[in-house]
Amino acid sequence: MPVTPREDRVEKAQQLVKEGRVHPQGCSELVCEVLGIAWQDANSLLGDDPTDAGTNNHYPTLTPGDIVGWKAAAHGHVAVYIGDAGDHAGFIDVRGEGEAPRHLTGYGATALKKSSIY
Repeated sequence: MPVTPREDRVEKAQQLVKEGRVHPQGCSELVCEVLGIAWQDANSLLGDDPTDAGTNNHYPTLTPGDIVGWKAAAHGHVAVYIGDAGDHAGFIDVRGEGEAPRHLTGYGATALKKSSIY
């Protein structure tokens, strides 16, 4: 099954926010659902060589539909960049396991990476 095209990811992510369903496996479950793929952990979704996306809520290299986040030893984090999508700008993610998707304007001083594979 092909991966959801970048241009369709924002709409899919927005739909999941409206549904408000919790995601037991957290952020990676949401992103995999947006991509239309089997579950992978956040670090795997970012790939082996993610590129810098920005920091301090300034993300000049991102395009709506990009998969972004950061890697960590135990658990990284991933989100869908939605750009300026009407009433909301920024990102859609799930904060933690068992939570519902949310809109977020940025990640402050956290340096974001753009997925090298999605």
